[in-house]
Amino acid sequence: MKNQRLTILIITSICWLALLGCAPGATDSVTKKSGGSGSAGSTGGSGSAGSTGGSGSAGSTGGSGSAGSTGGGSGSTVTIAEGVWISNCRKEDLGGYIRFTNTFAGNTYKLEQLTYSDNQCTQVSSGNDYRAEGTFTLEDGGTLEGKQLTKITATMTVLFSEGFAAVFTPIGSTQTIVAKQYLDGGTSYETDDSYDLFTGQYREPTKIVYEEYLVKQ
Repeated sequence: MKNQRLTILIITSICWLALLGCAPGATDSVTKKSGGSGSAGSTGGSGSAGSTGGSGSAGSTGGSGSAGSTGGGSGSTVTIAEGVWISNCRKEDLGGYIRFTNTFAGNTYKLEQLTYSDNQCTQVSSGNDYRAEGTFTLEDGGTLEGKQLTKITATMTVLFSEGFAAVFTPIGSTQTIVAKQYLDGGTSYETDDSYDLFTGQYREPTKIVYEEYLVKQ
């Protein structure tokens, strides 16, 4: 999930998510489903992208809805984020470099951040490592700079943290992160939005940050 460089990244809220990498078709749907026939991004029954069968509003269960909803029908839900996404190598505010990996499978999410000593992220170091896993949801994030954004909300349990991040995200704690990203094919670009872990307040993005991205493997 995102401009969440995990120390400051986690505190201010990549994926995606770093949060959140994504896949082709992100501009017209948020979730896809496997099964029978249907409209774009869905299977079984009729409905808009990201839904299956019946009728209903966004976020409803059993039926069609807008992007991001889940419905009935057969098959397991597969989102456009499905797969493994790896970020570019980034300089940490407190020194060193980091690269993180987002793994999406169904509605589950895993985040791993590793620390490196060089700007190519080839020499593994330590100091800012972080691992967490949990679940996530996707929804329409509106538009910015004429681009369609996708919003990810992830709730995770921290499995490992060290350094500055460990002060605010200790092992065993539960964290919620909200982020919006621009999904362009197999590349997910972050935005300058932020999420306050303590107050739960979300600040909307003002620009897309093309220098910070994740690539689907």
